[in-house]
Amino acid sequence: MNFNNVHINNKISLHAADPIFENQLVPEVSVAISTYNHGQYIEQTILSALAQQTSFRFEIVIADDQSNDGTTAICKHYEGIYPAIIRVLDNEFKYGQSKNLERAVQHSRGKYIAYCEGDDYFTDLLKLQRQFDFMEKHSDVTVCFHRIVSVDEMGHIIEQQNIERTPVIYESEKLIHLFAPTPSLFFRKNAVDFPPEFHEVKSTDAFLFALLADKGKGADLGFIGAAYRKHPDGLFNRMNKLDRYEQTLHTRLKMKEAKIFSPEIHKEIKRELHRREWVYLKAMIKDLKIKELFKLTFFILRYRLKIG
Repeated sequence: MNFNNVHINNKISLHAADPIFENQLVPEVSVAISTYNHGQYIEQTILSALAQQTSFRFEIVIADDQSNDGTTAICKHYEGIYPAIIRVLDNEFKYGQSKNLERAVQHSRGKYIAYCEGDDYFTDLLKLQRQFDFMEKHSDVTVCFHRIVSVDEMGHIIEQQNIERTPVIYESEKLIHLFAPTPSLFFRKNAVDFPPEFHEVKSTDAFLFALLADKGKGADLGFIGAAYRKHPDGLFNRMNKLDRYEQTLHTRLKMKEAKIFSPEIHKEIKRELHRREWVYLKAMIKDLKIKELFKLTFFILRYRLKIG
């Protein structure tokens, strides 16, 4: 087992045996993990969640989407060791990325949800406690997030975001123009409701963040609390620049089509869609990608004519 922080390993047995986990039936926080074929990484994800030092009860809910690389066995192994904390959802069906995320959230019992994919992991032992304390003090905040480090498949740091000492609170309309890393998200469960359009996109993280922004303010807590893994098997990492641009534009288009958003947020989604169109087109021109420029232009014109 390759694990970066030995303190996490030392903490697990003590934390899992804490009476607070046995004396309360309903957890305050659910760590919702969505995974598919993360056999090389899922153990580190689970251990980093188990190691969290909290004053409250939390659970770990794992939605495995019929992995075929040993991921399921690893998840079941840890469920057997920590049955009071870990629940592995049945995976008799192949759900797909968006529905697997949704069921992880739906089966979570906590007031708050900390979301993490099965190839990412937490790096701060107090991550959940810090986010929980902040949300308890700010009832008008729907979602909080933090900074991350990006790592490769071996866990080596590729890049690291800057640390901010003071949390920054954003109004809902501002959040649409921001991006919060998936393993940093901590939100109120009752704030999210998935519309049909959510299951028509691949950039589910951006859509989820918009759904949360529609229900209240957001806050960047500034500390580094998780690692986002960039590896060759990652879907987004395998895509070329044109495919990435089209995917992100398509996601904002589906967000724009969704009837669930308030008029204010819908307006900001439209603005963000148009902003990204110009940013991506100018990037293609700068890189002299003429063929890709024409393809992207056709992609934009096609959906503009479709929606009017």
